[in-house]
Amino acid sequence: QNAMDRTRRDIAQAARTKVADAVKAYRTEKKREEDDDPSGSVALDRVKVRKGVTLDGHRHESLDEIVEERRVMLRLGFTDEARELGKKIQEMRDKKTMERKAKEDKILSQRLWAIEHGQKARRAELTAKIGADAAAANKLRQDEKDRLQDQQAEEMQQLVEMITKATAQEDVELPPDLTRHRYKPSQQLSTFRENARRLAENGWFSQSTEWKAKADALEEEELEMWQKRFLQVSLGGDSNTAISKMLKQHKMAFDKLSDRQAKSAAQEEKASTQQLLTLESTFRLEKWKVIETCKKLAEQRLREEEKEDALKRKTNRNLDVSKLGDHDGVFDGSYVPVRTDGSVWIAPAKTGLSAANNEAGQIGDMAAWERAMTCCRWACEQDHVLGLLLVHPAAEMLRTLQSFLAWTKRKTDANRLKMLRDVALMHTLEGSAKVDRAIGMYEMMLGARVGDSIDAQAVVDVVDAQAAIIRTAFLKDAFPSFLCSPSCSTLIEQLQTTNSWNGIPHGLREPEAGDGLLAHVQAIGDEISFPMIICDVQTAGTPILYVNPAFVALSGYMQTELVGKNCRMLQGSATEEAEVAEMVHAIRDARPTSVVVTNYRKDKRRFRNGLHLHPVKDTDKIHRYMMAFAINVEEATEKQLSTQHLLSRLLPESFIAELEPLSVSRILPASARPRPFEVATRSFQREFSLLMADFFRVMCLDNPLRTFRMVVHHKQTQAHLLNFMPKSEELWIIVDVHDSLELAGNNTEAVARTLYAKHFEGHQGPLQGVTAEAALRRAIDMMVRKFATKEWPQFISRPSASQQLHDFVCTSESGLRPSATACDRLYSRYQPPDDAKPFLTALIMWAEQSNHSITLVDMGVPGLPLIYVNDSFCRVSEFDRKAILGQNCRALQGPNTEPEAVAAILVALRAGEDVVVRITNYKASGLPFENILAMRPIYDTTRKMRYFVGIQTELAAQEDESATQATAVKALFDNLPQSIKGSGSEDDKSGALAARAALSS
Repeated sequence: QNAMDRTRRDIAQAARTKVADAVKAYRTEKKREEDDDPSGSVALDRVKVRKGVTLDGHRHESLDEIVEERRVMLRLGFTDEARELGKKIQEMRDKKTMERKAKEDKILSQRLWAIEHGQKARRAELTAKIGADAAAANKLRQDEKDRLQDQQAEEMQQLVEMITKATAQEDVELPPDLTRHRYKPSQQLSTFRENARRLAENGWFSQSTEWKAKADALEEEELEMWQKRFLQVSLGGDSNTAISKMLKQHKMAFDKLSDRQAKSAAQEEKASTQQLLTLESTFRLEKWKVIETCKKLAEQRLREEEKEDALKRKTNRNLDVSKLGDHDGVFDGSYVPVRTDGSVWIAPAKTGLSAANNEAGQIGDMAAWERAMTCCRWACEQDHVLGLLLVHPAAEMLRTLQSFLAWTKRKTDANRLKMLRDVALMHTLEGSAKVDRAIGMYEMMLGARVGDSIDAQAVVDVVDAQAAIIRTAFLKDAFPSFLCSPSCSTLIEQLQTTNSWNGIPHGLREPEAGDGLLAHVQAIGDEISFPMIICDVQTAGTPILYVNPAFVALSGYMQTELVGKNCRMLQGSATEEAEVAEMVHAIRDARPTSVVVTNYRKDKRRFRNGLHLHPVKDTDKIHRYMMAFAINVEEATEKQLSTQHLLSRLLPESFIAELEPLSVSRILPASARPRPFEVATRSFQREFSLLMADFFRVMCLDNPLRTFRMVVHHKQTQAHLLNFMPKSEELWIIVDVHDSLELAGNNTEAVARTLYAKHFEGHQGPLQGVTAEAALRRAIDMMVRKFATKEWPQFISRPSASQQLHDFVCTSESGLRPSATACDRLYSRYQPPDDAKPFLTALIMWAEQSNHSITLVDMGVPGLPLIYVNDSFCRVSEFDRKAILGQNCRALQGPNTEPEAVAAILVALRAGEDVVVRITNYKASGLPFENILAMRPIYDTTRKMRYFVGIQTELAAQEDESATQATAVKALFDNLPQSIKGSGSEDDKSGALAARAALSS
């Protein structure tokens, strides 16, 4: 024991020597400052060591050296110096983080610039190609029009020449409608010609010449009249003329060509637009991949640095332990030998800025949150709060702020606070006392005497002006630093203990029955002048839980319009995708971030929204909420921006889980396992039978042959089938053969021979080389297949068949009993709610026998991970069941996945509606495949959306097979249940009535 005491004294003496040397070195550099300790009980209560300077006067250059020195300081009990070094460490780490962030941003900017430069060239190339193709197509269309016009002009010329020749009595071929208008001599002219001929034959030449002259004159007159009529019929302005008909035909041909060319141009323009949209979608995907790659590389570098730092810390601890040897723990920080008289100074158990208290400030009890929200209110009203503190009647309240300035070596700010206090006290005086105090303040501030001729009010005004300048400088740095320190919490505790708020705003309130943490935060948030929003990360869709009046004023939406919705309702066409991606990743990673994003008010006006996101966890390390302070950066002042940054620093990072209990989580910890289903209870059996009847209808449509073979053995179902189709000869034969063979016993062959001769021998011929039983079973099998394909689905589709299906499901012959191992097919960390277990059991029993890919997500689980996939899904997608369960369906998406289909799916998920899309997905091997995806929401009796069921079918290469597959998927989709309760459940009926009553109200 004496040896140990001597060792302790030696170590203590060595420490005293080091401290004395440090104090001496400091005194030689700067004169000792006046002791500001209000108690005055300690002659030397703090060791004045410069930032970054060790006890031996060596200035640190690296972060590791400062960390090591801080550890030594803590071991020696120098909490103030350790705190200074801790600030230096934090500053260096923040600087390192900022440099790393700036470097990452620079790398990302460079990569984005490079890819955008390439994309710009590709966009210009595609635009030029589209323009060239359009110009070439327009030229071809114009050439085609020119050719048509030339052809029509040539046809018109030919018609005119033809009519001209016909008018001149030339022998030309006329169109059919003009042929009947050719010139024909009249009967009188023919008579004149005949008389002239006969007279000439009889020798009466003079009379013949006279008649011939008359005939020529008449012919000339007739030709003139005919030419006028012919030209009128062929070239006249009437709509029935030949030239009018040709012009009409030409116009119709030209219009038809123009319409065809217009449709072709519209199709080309649509194709060009689709090419541009596809290219832009590809560009967005490329940018997203670059951002994701940079983020992963940054995270990888950060993990490597953390591993390296952890290794260094471990190495330093090992070295430190080896140096201490048997004396480890002698200096535990409780004793610091720094008094001038050589006595031992006992460090206070609670010092204003100790590291322990700083860490305790992050503990999320209710009092800590109330103090933090009070600090937020003070941050928004710094000038007002400082003014009330300066005139507070209790001097010890301001002394806390003075002590903070002394501990943080802010001598200039301490002098400013003293001046502000004096000015505030000056305004509490009246008459000559106020004037005398103002004159003294004037001479101290300006260093000049007040002349007799100067007005007293002018002196007060000058003092107030100087105080305003001092106040602005104090509020710029000193007071915000005080708000972030534990000293501020100490001041709030003093004000609360003495109940001497004296008008100072605060966030303390009497708790009401049932109030949780959110109720307190919301009550205080209403008084904060900065826009504030809280989102629930543990609810699917990350809905808004709370917005304060300032956020309502910023967005233009009412509080009721925002609460329960996702923040994406503020986004629009100009919202930056990179900033949205940063917020999404910050929420997923539970890390703070700051972004400036373009949002839209309710009136569709844009504004630049500066957001500081602050994650809040509970003591179980579960990310619960994301709090954010917003500001319109386009209208904000520098002071408002700094206040917003200050607010995000004041919030605690966690809270005690019991203050705001988490609703029963359906995703268990990795080490936990879900409880098995209790399928033997009467309520479970009743709900399962009702649901299984609904799912059995889907099973019948999914696999009609298998289900028909199951029910054909059931007597009651046989009777219902025969009543439904009494004229079906095939059904009577199937039932007869089945019942007869069932009663045959040992005489199966003889009975089979009789049945074959009765039903099949007439059209299949006599037995040849096979037994009667084999021939009968082969023939009846073909008949069963035919009946199950055609008539059986018709019976199933009848609404009245539900009762028959329910009766069959409840019989032991069906084999459709609830399986206690159904939960083994679900995601291993998923704990389903009790009311959904019958539904999940029935769905899994159907899905395991289905040839289609079936997926299921729980809409109450954040991130919408897959909680169930069947074997068909694993076979088609090539994903292992354990690998895909717990992931979102976006794991199947890839570069060629259609954005329109994804958008349709998102709209359906948000609206709770059915959707059927054709989408390109990717297998685990990376191969793309096209499939039809049909999704349906599943509600409970209160009309709350609980699940989403997906039915997928990989499309075949042939179009006719694809159409058949689409028809089959639609049939399943239309008959899929929509509620977790059976169609005949009394709860379902009462729930529907309650839902209708709620909707009507």
